[in-house]
Amino acid sequence: RLATAQPDAFVPDLAMSLNNLANQLAEVGRRDDALKAIEEAVVLRRRLATAQPDAFVPDLAMSLNNLANHLAAVGRRDDALKAIEEAVVLWRASRSRVPAAFDRNFAISCFVRADLLLDAARAPEATATAMEGLTALLDSPAFHPAADGDLARALGDCHVRAAADAGLAPDAGLLDRLAKACPPA
Repeated sequence: RLATAQPDAFVPDLAMSLNNLANQLAEVGRRDDALKAIEEAVVLRRRLATAQPDAFVPDLAMSLNNLANHLAAVGRRDDALKAIEEAVVLWRASRSRVPAAFDRNFAISCFVRADLLLDAARAPEATATAMEGLTALLDSPAFHPAADGDLARALGDCHVRAAADAGLAPDAGLLDRLAKACPPA
């Protein structure tokens, strides 16, 4: 009701709430309801990003990342891949405007994209995507092993799996950097 009465003031909050609702619905196994909520959030955030890109493109990218996860959870892998590819493009653009602010989010979307590419038997692309995400994360001035180590290791593992599936050698230099930045416990 608030968003209808005063859209400029409350549509961003409604979109955020729908994004959060989708995640909570998925947590309790209501995947179809979660998908409806995140799709509505994406529609709202797309409108906001069109009107004010500097303010709302990162929010749209976040919701697209979540949309990809929810689409994949209901078996719509092709649609999930389209959503995550858009998110990666938006994060890349956001990173070019505000260096370091979105490195972690970009890396998360790269991980989701690489995983979906692996499922689609597109291992060479998955290899490159995981490598791009891991490089962005390790190069980030905001990188902190305690906070980002699990994501970095997951990207490294994905890169190794994808390279093996593609018949390629993983990037030894990048994996060495990962081992130094996030030593095993």
